[in-house]
Amino acid sequence: MCVFSTTAAPDYGQPWALYAEEDVTGSGFWVSPTQVVTNEHVIKHARDVRVRPHGSARKLKCRVAFASAERDLALLEVIDDAIAKPPVLNFARSLPELYSAVAVVGYPLGGDNICVTRGVVSRLDAMAYGGEGRGERLLVVQIDAGVNSGTSGGPALDERGAVAGVAFSSYAGSADNIGYLVPASVVEAFLPVWKSTGDSARTRRKIGFHTGSCARRNFTSGARASARWASHGRRRRTRLYEGH
Repeated sequence: MCVFSTTAAPDYGQPWALYAEEDVTGSGFWVSPTQVVTNEHVIKHARDVRVRPHGSARKLKCRVAFASAERDLALLEVIDDAIAKPPVLNFARSLPELYSAVAVVGYPLGGDNICVTRGVVSRLDAMAYGGEGRGERLLVVQIDAGVNSGTSGGPALDERGAVAGVAFSSYAGSADNIGYLVPASVVEAFLPVWKSTGDSARTRRKIGFHTGSCARRNFTSGARASARWASHGRRRRTRLYEGH
């Protein structure tokens, strides 16, 4: 499904003010009849979040149940009446094997139709998801398929149709067609924290914060938005991998 969020980041230089709103588009998938998983950076600082299920023209309003920037994962709770029987996906029981096939499903930049990108698992590694060496080093799955802008949060399916991981970033260097997945085991470890606490604040403290980026963003006009982009440009260019 496609995820739409309208965000307004705080201006820490002027705590009473916000930067100009921007529209962010990502992808997601059902993990229960009323819950959707996506990337944290897709809904960060969101003031409004909606999802559009595949095959539907209707956008369903959501609230952010909880999020972990360190794991770049977020759980959305659908507030509007959801579709009758959404296609809930199951998670793979183990890490994907090297050279096994995967298919990344999402809504990349340039179209409103669902797109499937096929590739193979090329490496299993551990890294901080932000790409700057900060935060906890977590398992990551590298694939030889690019994670295009707008595909953030989309599922990567194995040959059995189970979720092997969640797309969250692509390589920012000179190499092409390299993408990264949050493994299913990290996602499954993330979800029970909410079930056990039932409190988003406690969940955030327990899981921690660190951010990645690979959503499709459209900045609104305004000097503040431009200034914000310029101030972060140098930092974004130094990342090992970054979003679009």
